[in-house]
Amino acid sequence: CLAHQFKAERSLEGSHGTHDAQLHCCLYFISPHRFLRTDRLFLRRLQRFMPIVVVIAKADTLTDDELAAQRREVRRALDDGGIHLYTFLEMPDGDRGGAGAAAEVP
Repeated sequence: CLAHQFKAERSLEGSHGTHDAQLHCCLYFISPHRFLRTDRLFLRRLQRFMPIVVVIAKADTLTDDELAAQRREVRRALDDGGIHLYTFLEMPDGDRGGAGAAAEVP
């Protein structure tokens, strides 16, 4: 299936009208101050299929200290659960991400 899609995308005929139905990344939103056990279980299973980017919802409503504490808590919980996230590589000019940015995916 995947080999067929790759071949179709690379062929001259497949370059017009071929729809890419693959999921390339999951943006997973979590509530501020809450990272539930079900979140960890779901992410552990999901990571086998696609890269995950965890986003703290409503982060603009948190103070800098609260946001830093929430990030530490989420990272600790992810590390303890063996969950790997999509990581952005540093660009030579110090920019993180953007057009043409590469990513490390476990």
